Amino acid sequence: MDTGEHGRAPSSASSCHNDRQTISSLIQYAQTNYEHNPTEALSALMQALALNSGPASANDAMNRLRDELGDDIVSHVGSRQARMQRALQIVQELVTDESSLLYQLGKQDILRQAMEDASSVVCTRCQAVVSNARWQQHQRLWCSAIISTGISSDEDTDMSTV
Repeated sequence: MDTGEHGRAPSSASSCHNDRQTISSLIQYAQTNYEHNPTEALSALMQALALNSGPASANDAMNRLRDELGDDIVSHVGSRQARMQRALQIVQELVTDESSLLYQLGKQDILRQAMEDASSVVCTRCQAVVSNARWQQHQRLWCSAIISTGISSDEDTDMSTV
């Protein structure tokens, strides 16, 4: 099989365009949030690097960061990346769910945009997409997983932005 640049299979023009848009959004997010959310900004850059140059390049960068910053920071960024991947998976499932109102109205892009502009997060406990402005209330009052189990939640480990 012929592989394209960086050892990845060639992709369609629309897929390449979507990757470029996603990479651009991730870099823009990192540039605007690095002072207030440095871990999230770094995670966004690692995700952009993986999309642009492949997972091996992102792993190499994480190893260099581990050498410079230590295991604690890199582990935190790594767990953040795992939560981001889970959030992406949840959003993709929601976008393709034919029973959802957004799908039936042909408005799936609203969900994608909410995640891309970081105005919303995914609760990884109950899989709800929640406005950043309502995250704390969701966490304390509305999360069905927390309510049903009675478990208190930790804001940093239970949500992911995309």
